[in-house]
Amino acid sequence: MQATYRALTTHGYAETSISRIAAEFEKSKSVLYYHYDSKEDLLADFLEFLLARFEADVGAAFGGDPHDDLQALLDELLPTAMDDEDLRLNRAVLEMRTQTPYHDAYLRQFEETDRRVLDEIESIVERGIEDGAFADVDAADVSESMLDTTYGARERAVTLDDPSIVGRARRRLERSLERDLLVESTR
Repeated sequence: MQATYRALTTHGYAETSISRIAAEFEKSKSVLYYHYDSKEDLLADFLEFLLARFEADVGAAFGGDPHDDLQALLDELLPTAMDDEDLRLNRAVLEMRTQTPYHDAYLRQFEETDRRVLDEIESIVERGIEDGAFADVDAADVSESMLDTTYGARERAVTLDDPSIVGRARRRLERSLERDLLVESTR
């Protein structure tokens, strides 16, 4: 997966091939070809790897307080700063997302990723409502809005080669969540 990461961040989706991934791989190329029939098979597994890593990072950051957990999730979804490598990886993942009409494995993986992220946001918001920290809002609507903002900001950042878009979107989203989600006593 590290070799795939390096190939994608170096060459982008279109120029990444199994042979380019193999060139980044420390072991024999034959091992890679033994396990994967195509670039698409390998990249579908890579998407699964990214999701598992995301879930591990987010899970480790949760401390129980819904506000803090939502902030930790925002740190993963919309980091306050993106370096060139982050931008290149996000560009490659965006390119993969555009391939979902042609590759069912990508479509299934992105659907699963979106579902898990939406479920996580919704769970945090519902917990905050139950705890009295958040206003009584439609948790599913908040989840969709957060994810849409996240994807829109990341897409704009990579297509315009301007990582500052992510930070600005993060600040706007935080203001919106504070206005719409937090109860008066916690503001």
